[in-house]
Amino acid sequence: MPTPVIQTATLPPSGVGLDLPAHRSGGRARAFAAVEVHSEPRAALDAWRLLALAAPASPYQSPDWMLPWIETVGAESGHAPRIVVARDAEGRPSALLPLGLSRRAGLAVATFLGAKDSNFNMGLFRPGPDWTGEAIRALLAAAARQAGIDLYAFRNQPHEWQGQANPMAALPHQPSPSFAYKTAIARDPEAVLRGLLSRDTRKKLRQKLNRLRALGPVSLVVSSDPGVTAELLDAFAAQREARNAASGIGTGDLPGLRRFLDRAAGAGGPVTVFGLRCGGRIVATMAGTRARGRFCGMLTSFDADPEVARTSPGELLLSEVLALHCVEGFDTFDLGIGEARYKESYCPEVQPLFDSLVGVTPLGRLYAHAEAGRLQLKRSVKQSRWAWPLAQRLRRLRAA
Repeated sequence: MPTPVIQTATLPPSGVGLDLPAHRSGGRARAFAAVEVHSEPRAALDAWRLLALAAPASPYQSPDWMLPWIETVGAESGHAPRIVVARDAEGRPSALLPLGLSRRAGLAVATFLGAKDSNFNMGLFRPGPDWTGEAIRALLAAAARQAGIDLYAFRNQPHEWQGQANPMAALPHQPSPSFAYKTAIARDPEAVLRGLLSRDTRKKLRQKLNRLRALGPVSLVVSSDPGVTAELLDAFAAQREARNAASGIGTGDLPGLRRFLDRAAGAGGPVTVFGLRCGGRIVATMAGTRARGRFCGMLTSFDADPEVARTSPGELLLSEVLALHCVEGFDTFDLGIGEARYKESYCPEVQPLFDSLVGVTPLGRLYAHAEAGRLQLKRSVKQSRWAWPLAQRLRRLRAA
């Protein structure tokens, strides 16, 4: 393995905007004293694991989820890792930003690793230090000098996570184009589903389940061993490829996604895959990651065979997966980002997200201004009652 490239900067004592309450000493301390930028992610693993346990962040920011992604999807899509670690005066990690560097229009652009596969993007900030906007800007400036960054493009960040505020919201920001969807759940799945779905909807689901049972025995399958995991992922890949092609969505990134899931899914892995089996075939799949009482849905697929599709196997599986997490004692269930009617039904609580575009160099600031306008236009289209359905229809027509 090549020697990791680690760059370190120590801030001068007169660093601006970095004051925070000291550790009960009666004085004042800074949010961080030194910054490291690691191009080899595993070189930052000790700090990463410490902060992943302490910091309020989604399961997507855990090294167990992120490292397989970096080494598969990230490597194939040109996201060169730059793991930014801030340390306090005593050398303890106080923050970590899992970033990837790529080129856009000749600029070096840093984004959160995970790209579109991570529904929620966050930094890891140890509770305690007062991460003001000035302190975060100072951290970004120090990292940019070391890594040669022109622009930070931080997309799809939650304002809070499980009731704790996201320090990155102290930066200038704008609403993301799409929302995320979640719901609170409790131990009694029947009561939860009664609260989410009307009596008529629950009756129709039972009827659809009976129609599916007429095609063969129906059961819930979980990726508990390698053989079952491979079967579920094979079904997901085939179903998602057919669905993307029919919807006019490219399928070129599916092989890399499959390689990530091969490494991350299964017993003991950060990703759990669920499937609905009817007879000898998997008719729907759903994958997610979970931690600290929250399930985060990542991916879904279903069999497009008309005889199967008319039973809504994806929705049947979703109701089973939600019920399972109720029984297992989870308190929050989310279906990630993106507009879909089933998300609004099962996860009616909208979770707003925000984007921050921080230009470092003059060209980076110019690009940030243009990108902010593009994202605002995208949001206008996606939140329109007529423009977004029209865009989807045009995409399907183009594919046809």
